[in-house]
Amino acid sequence: MKRKIMLFVDDTLEYHQQLKKGNELQNTYDILFAEDGDKAIEKIKYYKIDVLVLDLFIPMNIFTILLVSVCGIPSVIMLILFSLVCI
Repeated sequence: MKRKIMLFVDDTLEYHQQLKKGNELQNTYDILFAEDGDKAIEKIKYYKIDVLVLDLFIPMNIFTILLVSVCGIPSVIMLILFSLVCI
């Protein structure tokens, strides 16, 4: 059975490393990483993303990514938005 692909979009590379370590223990997803919206959109166009995890404060308009991923490319089946900033 093919594993699901997660795209994790965040400009904090420490979070990428933490997610890699956690995934190595559980071996749940094939994880792709992007540091900004432009890189995320390129990966969304190229891969069939099953889970998209977005930081709300990435260096690009979040709504552009949402429109491209959810409306323009129907392969994304789960969307998770997060932020570590308290408002």
